Amino acid sequence: MRPSAGYPRILQGLLDTADVKYLKEFFELQVKAEWEKNEAFAASKNRPKPRRSLEYYTLLRHLHSEPRDPSLERIVSKLYERIEKQLGSGFVIVHDFWSWRTAENVPAEFIHHDPDFWVASRHDGFNLWILLDHADMSHSFDILLEEKNPKLYEIVGDKAGRLLPERDPTKCAGCPGLLFWDPLSRWPLLYECASTRTLAMVLGVGFNKFWEKSQQGVLHLKKLLPTWAFRCFMFFAGWCFRLTPLPKGLELKMERFNMKVGDALVLRQYELHTTDQDPLQVHQFRLAVGVKVLRQAPVTQYCYTGPASRTRRTYPCLRWGLGELLPDFYRATKLDFKPYPSTYLTRALFEATAEVALGDADTR
Repeated sequence: MRPSAGYPRILQGLLDTADVKYLKEFFELQVKAEWEKNEAFAASKNRPKPRRSLEYYTLLRHLHSEPRDPSLERIVSKLYERIEKQLGSGFVIVHDFWSWRTAENVPAEFIHHDPDFWVASRHDGFNLWILLDHADMSHSFDILLEEKNPKLYEIVGDKAGRLLPERDPTKCAGCPGLLFWDPLSRWPLLYECASTRTLAMVLGVGFNKFWEKSQQGVLHLKKLLPTWAFRCFMFFAGWCFRLTPLPKGLELKMERFNMKVGDALVLRQYELHTTDQDPLQVHQFRLAVGVKVLRQAPVTQYCYTGPASRTRRTYPCLRWGLGELLPDFYRATKLDFKPYPSTYLTRALFEATAEVALGDADTR
């Protein structure tokens, strides 16, 4: 049995009406307003409208701003109390994020694990995904439950991955899709030191571009070759691209859960998931805030493909030391969110990394 398999699915009434009201107002003022500002700037430069993607660490930055915000401090304390009461002791929140779903906005289009779960030596982490507001969307995102997809999870095992489903119905039966294994490693320790950060950014862009282009190439080859020939190619060369084809006839079964405002869905570490992608009417929307929670254990490796890690590496105060315990940022006394000094080169490398969307290569 997996370490997190016994966690409850829904924590009912985690946040009360006042908490929800506060977080909705925070989203409007701090997150949505920033999106609109960036969109207006892009329009003034005749650039494409930026995507409203998942936002990370906005609550943590505000938590450590002056003057201190007692409302947010109360909410964080409430989260920790409920975590300890219903999920166990020794956990720390490693980041917060926002999820905004509308007819035009799908926060995470591909089926994935969160690779940041695998940075430490314990594998019993979880996300708390808290519903704050909605219009005719009183449900969670989609999850591939292990009990409904046992053959898939036999393949996945205890590794972090992303799933590239086959979109061509004529080929779906022969090969339902590919699994991309997230390349966690120790070399991103270079990001954690100011003197080696630029070198790490160069390596990160190179590796990310390689994984993205290799995914695109393999998916193109999959379209061109008969299934038997493609499987033969992947048998010999799939390891080069960290890709594994799914077995013939495997059917992926999604599940979503009904929720009320203030409830928190518990996503277990090992569960593959994706934003629900049903066509929406114009009036429909869903707002949620989430936190990623890990057991406080030594850091053993780093993720360099995920947006949360990319945001974290902007600030020296959010450093993770290899072999050191995961920091408890949300209960720290004071963090200085002064970013690393930037140059033209580091800004260009940062933007180049942002362009890569691993797991979504077939749509780019």
